[in-house]
Amino acid sequence: MALLMNLAYEKWTLKTNQDAVLDAMREFVRAVEEHFSEEIHIIRQAGYEKWAEHSAIHGEFHAKLTALIERLEAGADMDVDTFTLLDRLLYEHEFLDDQDFWEVLKGEPNPMKNGEPLIAWSDDFCIGHPEIDRQHMALVKLINRLHLAIRDKSVMDKDEVFAEVGDILRHTLWHFGFEENLMREHDIRSFESHKILHDHLIGDLEGVLIDLKEGSYDRLEDLLENYLKYWLLDHIVHVDKGLGLALAKLEKQKD
Repeated sequence: MALLMNLAYEKWTLKTNQDAVLDAMREFVRAVEEHFSEEIHIIRQAGYEKWAEHSAIHGEFHAKLTALIERLEAGADMDVDTFTLLDRLLYEHEFLDDQDFWEVLKGEPNPMKNGEPLIAWSDDFCIGHPEIDRQHMALVKLINRLHLAIRDKSVMDKDEVFAEVGDILRHTLWHFGFEENLMREHDIRSFESHKILHDHLIGDLEGVLIDLKEGSYDRLEDLLENYLKYWLLDHIVHVDKGLGLALAKLEKQKD
């Protein structure tokens, strides 16, 4: 799906005529429909109890895509915001909505049920901004997935570990971008110092990915056990909660 979206974006950037770009967008929507149909079939077969709720999420996603295509067909301007919206929809579905059935598809017991996660989510981590809280919860799930992947080193799948770290990096980049856009939009005074902390973590994650690509796993356990876990919790409790309070204060001032 991402490849088809990128193809439509490439056609747009190359100033291809509007009809050709729309055709590429329609092909993207067809791919989404096929993917959703297959996904529901798979999770039903796997015994995922909330498949109907997930199907409803697919319906909402598809409705947004259809409305976007209809606006473009009616002559609405296509700009970079169009593709930013598509990218956001894909991201939110893959990294937020699809996390709920991961344990079922992996055939693993849910670590949250067995009391075995590296990080157990708590309401104490909520900062009062629903979307940021949702993104933090997704990041915790991704970190717990990596924890499961490296827990038994005798059967560790290195390709899987590389993919899991890559997913954490992608989610973190998106999440940090979301927070930073909010801070810029609302002129939050702590923006610069907050962004420095973000950049530091991104640099460390990118360094570990380079190590993994070169076959070195020496830093992986330290990244997970002593860095990601405590950095995330400390950052949420001592930094992001301040952001949540600042955003809540601004909302009250609007009222």
